[in-house]
Amino acid sequence: MQAKPILNGLPRPPLSQEDIDRSKVVFDFVQRGEKWPDGILTAITLIAKGSSLQAVPMMEEFAKSPDPDIRAAALQALILVYHLPEHCQTAWSMLDDEDPGPRSVAAMCVGFCYIATKDVEVMQRLASIVATEDEEWIVRQSAYRSIFDVLNCPYRHPKRPPSGRQMNFEAEVDWEIIAQIQRGEVPRIPWNDASRS
Repeated sequence: MQAKPILNGLPRPPLSQEDIDRSKVVFDFVQRGEKWPDGILTAITLIAKGSSLQAVPMMEEFAKSPDPDIRAAALQALILVYHLPEHCQTAWSMLDDEDPGPRSVAAMCVGFCYIATKDVEVMQRLASIVATEDEEWIVRQSAYRSIFDVLNCPYRHPKRPPSGRQMNFEAEVDWEIIAQIQRGEVPRIPWNDASRS
């Protein structure tokens, strides 16, 4: 059984007054029903940065948008900015999105929802994505990185997968960890072994 998402109570970074003011202007603009501005992705980020709970229903609507970039940005806001555990299910659903952009963000968000839980079911779903060779590399890599979030790997640990560049899956994925997860095991993790010495 999956662990309960652990998003409640995570602190939000403080915002500058300029960011708060800009997010309010954008929120009011979109709330009035005016045509989405050309920079809607920036607008979603600004609205979310303002952390106004009034904007949550708008983000929920954006998460249903026909535009995959808007869906991805809205999910990122709901999970990574608002820390709403009820939207961990939205992330799970978006793992099956038709577009790789939202699938990649969903994989990242699932890792964030279950960070440090070592939940085998969560890791098995992510490992199945990593092992799917015909999946887009960005989705596979996001799922692989998220496994390390669920396992609570320190961000600077050398086992942690890279960001910002495409991995060589054959050479860089620890396939033994993937195999252990697929068998329903929580892998032995070297960052915890070192802390016991």
